[in-house]
Amino acid sequence: MYLKSRANIAEEFGVCRKTLRKWMDAMPYEFPYLLAAPWQKLIYSELGYPPGVTADDFAKIKAPKEYRGEQ
Repeated sequence: MYLKSRANIAEEFGVCRKTLRKWMDAMPYEFPYLLAAPWQKLIYSELGYPPGVTADDFAKIKAPKEYRGEQ
């Protein structure tokens, strides 16, 4: 796994960066500029996995700490 920009994620979904931004703005999370694997997993779990990305790729990745719901 590596860092991805919003443009990279948008390209995976086949949409422009602005469209992805609107989708992300509708989510209740505060995303950083560069998205590490936990943030990518959070986006994919909300929007679905785009072609070429599978849930198995992120099976061992936990959601970002502040959004895990752990006490």
